[in-house]
Amino acid sequence: MTPYAFEVALKRLDSQWPRSYSDERQKLIYEAFKDVSDSVFKDAITECLMTCRGAPLMPELEKAVEIARGREKEAALNRNYGGSAYSVLQKASKHTSAHPETVKACMDALKYKLDKNPGEKEWSKICDYLDRIALENSKRGKETQ
Repeated sequence: MTPYAFEVALKRLDSQWPRSYSDERQKLIYEAFKDVSDSVFKDAITECLMTCRGAPLMPELEKAVEIARGREKEAALNRNYGGSAYSVLQKASKHTSAHPETVKACMDALKYKLDKNPGEKEWSKICDYLDRIALENSKRGKETQ
């Protein structure tokens, strides 16, 4: 992250929670997050401003950065593949060496998850089933080589 982006971000926090970020605290925060991109840190600060009741410190900032990174990855997928997770998998399945049966099972499972929103136990069973299919198809593929 650039020092300028960090300064702007801290000013945003300071405008909400004046006198909460001493010079020493700012140095420590910068050291902890200096490898985070400007855009992710800016998004993380926005997340903190929206969700924190008090001045965010390391735990809140770390969580906000994690959330911002997730949003950045999702946005990159949408830019690269133009759409939902389902359409991303659909396009990726056309460019993979995975066994077609495995790909179809994964696509069907994702569609089911999006349409039916199964509970955690049911989804876990579906994932175990997908693992078994992938393993079996992988073994079959090696046997035919």
